Amino acid sequence: MSCDFQSFSFYLNSRASAYNLPNIPNYNIGAGEGTDCDTTVNEIASPSSHLNFDLFPNPASSYITLTSSFNGAMLLTVQNIFGQIVFSKNLIAIEEVIDVSELSAGVYFFTVKISEGVFTKKVVKE
Repeated sequence: MSCDFQSFSFYLNSRASAYNLPNIPNYNIGAGEGTDCDTTVNEIASPSSHLNFDLFPNPASSYITLTSSFNGAMLLTVQNIFGQIVFSKNLIAIEEVIDVSELSAGVYFFTVKISEGVFTKKVVKE
């Protein structure tokens, strides 16, 4: 919803396209700057940043541990495959245990935002 995705919304000014528009999505575009929208890649990182974070175990069932090389304020958001934020928390610790037992089984995107960039990893919830 926050990405404002609109299917079949390319306006051609009342004209038809004889050769059709390309329908091949670009899966390598990375995260949009200034947007909450995510892409389908497993990890997104700013090349100028030095943040490293890990999530384990993956797949997870009850709890997941986030470890980070960044010692400062971070915002963690967890989105489902529809882009809906299902969890959000401000973090300061280098290691944080997150309860995922209430989440439905599926794929989730854990995004850490710091002043230097946005970093996303994919997690499977069993």
